[in-house]
Amino acid sequence: MGFSRKAQSLPLTTGIYTHLAIAEVCQWILDARLKTGMQPERAPDEVVRWAAGLAVEEYQRVIGLSGLLQITQEDPNAQAELARTIQEQSTLIEGLVWAWCLCRLPVVLQEYLIVAVEEEQEWVDACSCGLGSGIGGFREHATRKCGGIGIESRPDLLLERRIDHAWCYVELKTASVAWKSWQEQFERNLQLLVGVLGAERRHGVEITHCRIEGLVKGQWKRDYPYEEHQPKTQQSPLCYAYHEPANPPLGFGDWLPAYEYVDREGIKHRVPKSRDSRYRKIGIWEADDDGFPGKPAWMSRSEWIVRYWAENYPYHLTKTMAQVGPIPKKRDQLDMALRSLICVEKLWQERLWAIYEWQVKNAGQGWGDPAFHAFVETVVPRSFRCLPYDGHPCPNIPICFQEAESWRDPVGSGAFLYRKPHHTAERVQAEARGWKPEVSQGVGEEEAGGEDA
Repeated sequence: MGFSRKAQSLPLTTGIYTHLAIAEVCQWILDARLKTGMQPERAPDEVVRWAAGLAVEEYQRVIGLSGLLQITQEDPNAQAELARTIQEQSTLIEGLVWAWCLCRLPVVLQEYLIVAVEEEQEWVDACSCGLGSGIGGFREHATRKCGGIGIESRPDLLLERRIDHAWCYVELKTASVAWKSWQEQFERNLQLLVGVLGAERRHGVEITHCRIEGLVKGQWKRDYPYEEHQPKTQQSPLCYAYHEPANPPLGFGDWLPAYEYVDREGIKHRVPKSRDSRYRKIGIWEADDDGFPGKPAWMSRSEWIVRYWAENYPYHLTKTMAQVGPIPKKRDQLDMALRSLICVEKLWQERLWAIYEWQVKNAGQGWGDPAFHAFVETVVPRSFRCLPYDGHPCPNIPICFQEAESWRDPVGSGAFLYRKPHHTAERVQAEARGWKPEVSQGVGEEEAGGEDA
C-alpha cells in the first residue's frame, strides 16, 4: 500500500475539500434534473452555502484529529499562528467554492447537462479467466481467479452537451498558479485517458472531449520584503485584501483585491500609499463587522467578498479559476495509454510475486531487515529523485535511506501511516487485508511542496 508520513505541520487546502463541496452541489443539480426533468440554471444559494460549510467543517475536523492543536498548546506564538492558518485555509476553501459555483457553474449548466458526479469506474483488461476483457467488474473476475489487470477511475463530472449530445469528461484541479505548463500537461495526461476509457465502457457512449476546471489558490509565500521572520500567507484575494476601515460619516470603508488592481472598466490602479492612506492588507476574517456593508447576518464573509469582487473587480475573481479545453479525444493516445498501463501493471505483478517468493524462502526477514531491501532493489530500482517538488524533499527519505530508526517499523514508530486508498475497490481490498483508516492526517503533495493535481 505504501507509506505516508504523518503531518508535522498544518496541511494546506487541497482539492479534497473543494471537490467535496462542488461534488455535493453538482449532485444536487443532477438529482433535481432526474426528479423534475429540468436542469436548474444555477445552484440555489442555500445549497452552495451548505456545501461550502460542509467542506470547511470536514477540513477543521481533520485538523482536530491530527493532534496539531494539542502539540502547539505550550507555545502561544505557535498556537496563534496555527489558528491564523486554519482560519486562512478555511476562508480559502469557502471562497473557491463560492467563486466556482457563482461564476463557472452557470456557464457549464448553460452548455451541458450533468450526467454523473464522481462515479466509480472499474474494468478488467488482459483477462485470463475466460470471462473476457471489459466484461464484468473486479468481483466477477476475482471469483474466477483472473490474472488480468484491474483498472479504476473516477471522473469528477460527466457531461452531455445540449446542442449535439456529445459527452464530455471533466476533472476539477487545484493549483497554486495556472502556468502555461500546468495547462499544457493535460494534452497528454494518463488520468484523463484512463478516465475516458472507463466512462466509455461503463456507459456505452463515446466521450468526444475533456475539460479541466481549475481552482487557483495562489502561492503560499511571504509578502514583501520576504524576510524569514514573516509568516507565509496564501496569495489570494479570497483570503487577503487591502481594506480601508469605515469612517462614518466621512466614508463607509473600502476593499481592494491587490496592491496593483484592475477595476471593472479594465483600468489599472495601485493602492494609495500617501501618509494619510488607511488601507492595509488584512485577512478577510480580521475586519470589523461594519467592513462588510449590506451583509446579512446569515451570509459569511467569504460569500460577501466573492460577490463584491464579482461586481466591482471581476478580473481578479476570474484569476482564481482557470479553464482548459475543450480537449478533443485522441484515439491513438487512448490505445497507447491502455497498452502502457497494462505493461506497467504486469511488470508490478511480476515484481510483487518475486518479492513474495523471496519472503517465503527467507522466512523472518521482512521490511525491517537490510537483506529484504537489498533484494527489493534488484527488482524495483531506487529512484533517487528525492526533490521532485521544486526543492522540497520527499517525506519518505528517512525510511527510504534508513536515516531514522523508524525505517524498521514505519507505522509502529508512529511517524508514518499506511497510504489511504483512493478508490472503493482498492479500499475494500485493503480492509480485507486488515487495513483500518487512520484518524491522523498524512502528508500529501501540498505539504511536500507540490501541486494538487
